[in-house]
Amino acid sequence: GIAVDDTLHLMTWFRQNRSQGLAPPEAVTQALVHCGPAMVQTSLIISIGLLMLFPTELLLIRRFGWLMALLVISALIADLVLLPALLVGPLSHLKQAEPSSES
Repeated sequence: GIAVDDTLHLMTWFRQNRSQGLAPPEAVTQALVHCGPAMVQTSLIISIGLLMLFPTELLLIRRFGWLMALLVISALIADLVLLPALLVGPLSHLKQAEPSSES
């Protein structure tokens, strides 16, 4: 869903920035500047939409809305905080893959 899409979008821009020679901190910063606003907007819109299930009388549907909204917001926080920390630290060696010479 949206959490995976946000992660892939951020990773793609990070790898592209790294392949252009940027250091990991700068690559993460540029990726967040490019992707961050869209990530926040889509996650908030989807969460608000899921919270519209709250007024229903069916307890299971109400809980589903709350849990899914919480999941989307948690994934957003992980993408904005945890993933950049990993990309600057342990995963900073990731670069754009070189095209293979095999056809």
